[in-house]
Amino acid sequence: MKQTFLSVILLSIVLAGCATTQPEATSSRTELISMTSLPSISAMYPMSGLKLNVLFHIRADGSIEEVRLMKSSGDPDWDKAAIDSMKLWRFTPFTDNQPTDGHWVRNTIVLQVQAPTILTLSEITASTLEEADSLYGLVQGGSDFDKLYQQIAPGSSEPRGKFLGATDVARYPKHVRDALRTLGINEVTKPLRIGGKFLLFKRYKPDGPDIGQQ
Repeated sequence: MKQTFLSVILLSIVLAGCATTQPEATSSRTELISMTSLPSISAMYPMSGLKLNVLFHIRADGSIEEVRLMKSSGDPDWDKAAIDSMKLWRFTPFTDNQPTDGHWVRNTIVLQVQAPTILTLSEITASTLEEADSLYGLVQGGSDFDKLYQQIAPGSSEPRGKFLGATDVARYPKHVRDALRTLGINEVTKPLRIGGKFLLFKRYKPDGPDIGQQ
């Protein structure tokens, strides 16, 4: 069966206050950075996409406290499964000037039926664009990506990155999905921003590198 991939339209309205009150709009912005797959949608829906208006109550760490569909898809069982999945999504953590008790964000989400894109990947994470550009320059100059992602990151006890293995690219924001879908075997992306971090991805053949098999 074909899988449901997600495109999140760039309409994100941050709402302050409790859901039982009339909230007021604020100027804060919260970005969706990680998604889980939603259940497959019926062939009855148009291939152009099913639009959902969704309210997310986001905790300070970017995790989801509550999800509300503003209007049913027409299938109560699908609605419940979709809400359960969306509770696993992640937004960017709050900044210092945002409320610590969570806030509401309204998104318009478009679901489209597409074939899944599963790629074997590893990643390197950088905290700044300058650091990411430097790492990308090292890779372009011949440095081994697999050795780079195992190095300990400056100021941390953790490696710069990790081997992800077989990955459904639908989990990432649209600009990352688009870059990964055009990535060739053994190619590396330019730095891609996800939330407040910058990532480089390398694609492997389906069985992965030797390092990933250990």
